[in-house]
Parts: sequence; structure tokens; C-alpha cells
Amino acid sequence: VEITATQQPAASDLRQIIAAMNIVVDLERMADHAAGVAKTVLRMEGRRRAELPAGLEAIAELTLGMLRQVLQVYSAGDVEAAYRVARMDDRIDQGYQALFRELVEDMAQDPEYTTTALYLLFAGHNFERIADRVTNVAEDGALRRFRRGVVAQCRFGTQTYKTLWGSRTNRGIICDVRD
Repeated sequence: VEITATQQPAASDLRQIIAAMNIVVDLERMADHAAGVAKTVLRMEGRRRAELPAGLEAIAELTLGMLRQVLQVYSAGDVEAAYRVARMDDRIDQGYQALFRELVEDMAQDPEYTTTALYLLFAGHNFERIADRVTNVAEDGALRRFRRGVVAQCRFGTQTYKTLWGSRTNRGIICDVRD
């Protein structure tokens, strides 16, 4: 706020400031979700040991890879790479759904495994939410920082969407949803 009040930044500078402010919020939420994973691991101590499901490990690795890539993409200013990172979220969503189905089946077969399986689901959910936040950084941060665009509002059902239309690709990215 002080920079905008005292320095009167140009539009491109203002886009960078807004993008950075939004990214900080997303990074803070990612840290909250990472803390959730750590707390889940601590709660599992003393519980029946189980092998880490391959699906959970894959989700964790993909999420960490997305985070590394989005930070590199943002630094480099590569908008197309930002779109590629954002599309990776679909793989994580599918992986989480598969993990969910697998663990529910495991709980049905062995009720004593229920508490452990729920902890693993909590961890998977936190990784999936981190990936959603990485997607926000990729879409919103890259577009606001590197593309000139027009913000348009459109209605879908009972919600109003603010959409930033990129000038090169005419792809709409939802930036904000309000009731």
C-alpha cells in the first residue's frame, strides 16, 4: 500500500505488486497445508504401521514438483510454462480420487485400518490443496504479472466470476468468485 501511495507505479509495476501480494497469500496457505501433513504424521506415531500408498507418494512428489516449477516459471516470466504447470493439477486431482477409492476399499476390508487410512487421506487432501494453491500462483500470478489483459465479469448460475482475459491466447482464467 505504501509503494502505491508514494511511488505511483505504472500499470505493469502495479500488476507485479498485486501478483506478489496474491502469491504471498497462496504461499502462506501452502505452508498451513504442509503443517497439516506434518501434524498428521505425528498423530500416526504409535498407530498400526502401514506401507505408504504409492498414490500418496506420487501426489506428494507431483505437488512438490509443481511448486518448484511454478517458482521457476514466475521468476523467468514464462506464461506458457505457467499454463502447463496449472494443467498438472488435474493429474493430482485424479490421483487423490484414486487414493480415496483405494483407502475406502482398504477400510471396508479391514476396519482396524480405518484410523490409519483416515490419516493418510488427510495427508493426501493437504497435498491436493497445496497443488490447488500452486495452480492459483501459476494462473493468477503469471497472468497478472506478465500479460496485459482485460478483466471482465460474467455470470454463471448465481455466481459472478471476474475473469482476466489474456491478450495473446484469449483464454479466460477465473480470478475471483463471489456470491
